[in-house]
Amino acid sequence: MKTNRFPSFRNNLQNFSIYLLMLILYTFSFFSPAQATVPNSTKESTGNPLDFQLLIDVSAESYFFSSVDIRSIKDLEPPAPGEEKKLSYDLTGSKYKLGYKFQPVILASMNVFASWKFFSFAGEYKTDRVYKSGGSIEKSEEIASKLSKDETFSQILKLGLGYAGLSTSFRTVQFHFGKVQVEDVNDGSIVGQGNLELKMQKFELKYDFAYQNKIRMDRGKKEIQWYRPFVAYRYLNYTLPRIVYKFEDQNPEADLDNYIYIQESEPQNIKTTLHMLGIGLEDMEHKNSKPLKFIYQASVYGGAGSALFYMGNEKINSALLGAVVRLRPGISWQFSFAGFNSSFQLLYEWNAIYMLIPDTKSLDKLFSNENDLGARHYNFGTVDIYHGIQFAFVAKF
Repeated sequence: MKTNRFPSFRNNLQNFSIYLLMLILYTFSFFSPAQATVPNSTKESTGNPLDFQLLIDVSAESYFFSSVDIRSIKDLEPPAPGEEKKLSYDLTGSKYKLGYKFQPVILASMNVFASWKFFSFAGEYKTDRVYKSGGSIEKSEEIASKLSKDETFSQILKLGLGYAGLSTSFRTVQFHFGKVQVEDVNDGSIVGQGNLELKMQKFELKYDFAYQNKIRMDRGKKEIQWYRPFVAYRYLNYTLPRIVYKFEDQNPEADLDNYIYIQESEPQNIKTTLHMLGIGLEDMEHKNSKPLKFIYQASVYGGAGSALFYMGNEKINSALLGAVVRLRPGISWQFSFAGFNSSFQLLYEWNAIYMLIPDTKSLDKLFSNENDLGARHYNFGTVDIYHGIQFAFVAKF
């Protein structure tokens, strides 16, 4: 009986790729600065004949998706006579626009664990309650297991990522209940609508630069304030019905882009896949942190992917350029009450996503530093807004 050697070849190729990635990671770690650590404050059992422990863990998160029509952004309105604007869009003559309405995705959980010891009698109780609505959320702080099905290699890769000072995160949010509407821009009437599901998939690989930013005086005591800049790679993938609009620049000056509407497509599903690089800044926990503190993260990303769509009878397969602005403010509070050591955290995450598709027939004009009159590009006529709230509370007695 003949055996198929191709699966073995693929496995060897995968293993070689992981070995190569490991070599890069361990080489890269040579240049990594020392990372600050937060001491573990886990309470251990005292071993006394009378002992009681109680742990309460409550968390919830909710995500939303919407879009902002560029017609409603005042800074992008066409310039008045004699006025100069860096960037503007005139959609006079366009026929339709799309609107999205999604039910928020909510996931909440509560874990309670209690253990007790009364001389020779001991016991424990635990419960896990989960509530979800509007869809599902899948997330992980490590991606190694998704890069290789081999458990051994996954563990080695995970170790290498941590040793190199790299962190990963993966999140997929599935919106089950949505609706898309086709609206006539002239009279505001709804000319078509349908049910819609949306799957937002995001993966991020991040490298942090930990360093001491400044030392300040606070009530006569030195307090070390840590800030952490980072660089990151982000992968973003989702599919939505879109109308593609075509624009042409009517201003010959390279630093003034005043686009007018030329053409629009029929509504169609378009897959957005972006590979982006970004920079950002975030706060950092340290041993001198105050019980109540403001936490934050701000970052910008830019990159490219590809887009396939139809404009009339013409099939267009072109590069897709994208930019993301991400803000993540929040508060963190650690406190003690009636014998409980507790921590509370509330975060808000906001992402604005804008995409542009260059017209390959006018690339020389689009990126000209002199006269870019007649430069053309496509976009979806919207800025996508993806945002959410995260809450966590832990109490231990």
